[in-house]
Amino acid sequence: MTFSGLSRWWRVHFEDGEPVESFMPLGASKGEILKAHPTATAVEPFEPPKKWRKKPMTDKERWEIIQFCYNTGETDFLTIDGLLTECEKNPFLRGRMYERAVGRDTTYE
Repeated sequence: MTFSGLSRWWRVHFEDGEPVESFMPLGASKGEILKAHPTATAVEPFEPPKKWRKKPMTDKERWEIIQFCYNTGETDFLTIDGLLTECEKNPFLRGRMYERAVGRDTTYE
């Protein structure tokens, strides 16, 4: 997970809300994460669930995310295509979008 204090996966805590998970493709140090999130009260590296790790996007994931976009009012093809492209590159984003699309958020299970 970490190499010389770097991690690709960070949980960022804020005083007034739920923690947010952050994925940094090239890895980042604790200081870099704190600088990127100046209102954070704490940050910690974490190991993501296996389902978030890099693997090709399935047709079912793609379809559910597209349907989620339409159901929430997003109908612009280029915006949806951009989101799908990012989901293909970022397994964390893909996992979160898919969980939201199917109506379950299992982040903290």
